[in-house]
Amino acid sequence: MSPSSRPHRRGAAAIEFAMWLPVLIMFLSAVVDWGHHWNQRVAVARAVMEGTRSAATVYEGPTVLPPGSKIAQKARDRTERVLTDLGIPCPSAKCVLQANWCNTGAATCGAPPFQAVRVRVQLDYAPLIGMVPTPTSISEEFVMATEYQRLP
Repeated sequence: MSPSSRPHRRGAAAIEFAMWLPVLIMFLSAVVDWGHHWNQRVAVARAVMEGTRSAATVYEGPTVLPPGSKIAQKARDRTERVLTDLGIPCPSAKCVLQANWCNTGAATCGAPPFQAVRVRVQLDYAPLIGMVPTPTSISEEFVMATEYQRLP
């Protein structure tokens, strides 16, 4: 086929690229935003588990402080430290951190048959790009039995 008898296709590739470009950009923004969301979620879950685990090993012994106060403080401190190390400042305007020591059967920890420590983090999530819908918050909670159980 001679060059003069070939159909004119000049610019067809550019037009096809222009048609597919928005789809490609949406797909890439979805990958980036959802990847960032899951990365933040895993970081928050890891911090909550680490804070709970380290607080569950605290021995209070005889003290004049209310029961569980050292345990709850240790859970708050460790969770806050891990979140800060991961680049998530908490507590802040967009992050709420709660740590509680719960006696046997306490409703705040889901009524466990043992004394437990509960850590909960609620984080407002903002996507990096924002072209696709993502969840607006991340919430993680972990409950663990304390190693040293107080006798009633």
